[in-house]
Amino acid sequence: MRAYQRLLALLAELNGFGLSNSQISLSMGKQRGYISNLLYRTSTNTDAKIPQDFVDYFQIRFNVNPAWLRAGEGKMFLSGGKKNHFADGGFIVQLQRLPPEAQESIKDLVKTLYRLSQK
Repeated sequence: MRAYQRLLALLAELNGFGLSNSQISLSMGKQRGYISNLLYRTSTNTDAKIPQDFVDYFQIRFNVNPAWLRAGEGKMFLSGGKKNHFADGGFIVQLQRLPPEAQESIKDLVKTLYRLSQK
């Protein structure tokens, strides 16, 4: 399975939980069209790689198996399954409704909490 096909499969899962490609892009701190551009690049270039920041984000946020996302190895999701990680999908929508400075504060807080949890 090529990178493009893996991206389509993953995005179909996320879209099934009410998350649009634009919402996912924005939740990553990217431009609204980031996912669309990535799909285009991977569909036209069979050697295209999925960017590491994309892999990292989806591993942390949705428990996606990075080996599957990069190379198609193993299952799409790591142990624990996707259900545990999609339960707050509406949170992304609510976060996007906040002013940009509030969004940045929340992102900084989450990053700090994540770093602390890794110690």
